[in-house]
Parts: sequence; structure tokens; C-alpha cells
Amino acid sequence: MMIFQGVLLVVLLGLSLLLFLMVRQIGLLSYRLGQSSPPPEPALELGTPCPALEFPLAGGPGRLTLPMAGDRESFILFLSFSCPVCRVVLEEFERIPAEVARRLVLMILDGNPRLGFAEEVRNLEARSFPWVEGGSYAEAFKIQHAPFLYVVGADGLILEADPIYAFEDLVEILREFMPVVIERGVNHASAR
Repeated sequence: MMIFQGVLLVVLLGLSLLLFLMVRQIGLLSYRLGQSSPPPEPALELGTPCPALEFPLAGGPGRLTLPMAGDRESFILFLSFSCPVCRVVLEEFERIPAEVARRLVLMILDGNPRLGFAEEVRNLEARSFPWVEGGSYAEAFKIQHAPFLYVVGADGLILEADPIYAFEDLVEILREFMPVVIERGVNHASAR
């Protein structure tokens, strides 16, 4: 009986250790399974006016006004430093060509350094992407998922509203609006 209890105790400790080691993997698996569910409906209806066309820059003085590239589309990407997919997308931003970067607004939902992401904010400011503290805009844009991309036409209307599950999703949407620029820029950068 004593041997049986000892074996049972060892098995329970082993299973507990295994479960503890798998917690991260279980979290990633549940996140991936959530991705396989149908994407949420667009937060804002396509063809409706963009809730805001002017934003104060967080990384310095000045304001961003849409459209950013004259008579062309602009892109608003909502991200969060606390989101693993958002972090991967941010790391890949160096692959985005400058022509695209000039038309892309990063809305950082937790971009206020007081929220504990001061280092991430400094890294973002070291890059030349315009960004805005997006927390106050999340409700107006009906953001339920990050990362989330809006494409705003030169007329201020929402042309596209899509959740982003990987950097490749972002590239695919950008490719729809700027095929030559994206092909030249992303392919060139990934060859390095």
C-alpha cells in the first residue's frame, strides 16, 4: 500500500509539472483556435464616414490629417503592446516600404508610457512611423480586436475593415491598394 501511494504521489507531481510547463502552449493553442472562428463583423460599416480624420501625434508635436497622401487611401492600424500578434506585426514593420509608411497611422491602444510600456514606446518612436495614443479612439472606431486595420479613402469613407491575425494578413490588404509598392518593398526587405 505504501509503494502504491508513493507511485501515485510521483505520478501526480509529474502531471502537475507537465501541466505547469504546458500552460503557455495551452494559451497559444486557445489563441490560435480563436483565430479559426469566423472573423468578427467589421466594427464600422464599409462606406460610412471615418469617425475622426485628424489625430494628435503622440511621438512629437503636430497632427495627422487624413488623407495623408493627397488623393489616395490611408491606413489606420490599431495595435496593443500587450497583444502577442501585435508585437509580431510591429517587429515586421521594418519590411514595410517608406511609400506605405507615409500612409499608415498606428493607433497604439496602450501607447501611454504610464501604462507600463515605456520601452516599447521608445522603440516605436525610434522608427519613423506616425503613431497616436489610440485608446481614446477605440470606442469611436468600435475596436473589439487588436490588431485591426481600417482603410480610409481620400473622401474620408471607410473602404475596408479587417482583423489582422499575422503580418501576412496586413501585407495582403496593403497589396490590394498598392500592389507594385508592396511587392517591391516587402520582397526586397525579406531578401536581406
